[in-house]
Amino acid sequence: MRTLLLTGLLGLVLTSAFAKTSGFPEDDISTVVTKAKSYVHRAKVDVHDFFIQKVEFKNQYDEYHPQFWEVTFLKVPYVKGGHLIVRVYNDGKIEHVLGE
Repeated sequence: MRTLLLTGLLGLVLTSAFAKTSGFPEDDISTVVTKAKSYVHRAKVDVHDFFIQKVEFKNQYDEYHPQFWEVTFLKVPYVKGGHLIVRVYNDGKIEHVLGE
């Protein structure tokens, strides 16, 4: 009985550890841009003279890593602090991953 319980528990842990994720975006591009702008505003990051350079959906065909939108804000190319990358994940998490 104990072995059966441990085997079932191990199977559950392994299944969730190697679970595949969906390869399709949850939100459309305009919703993602709005969420990224709201995040930057709430985080008090000064982007008044930045523009959105690109919006790209990442990891679409990678089944084992989370998919996310990457929104790149750009001020002046190749200048420290001249860009900001915001990731908007399918699960709703938003993070600032690069820039100053």
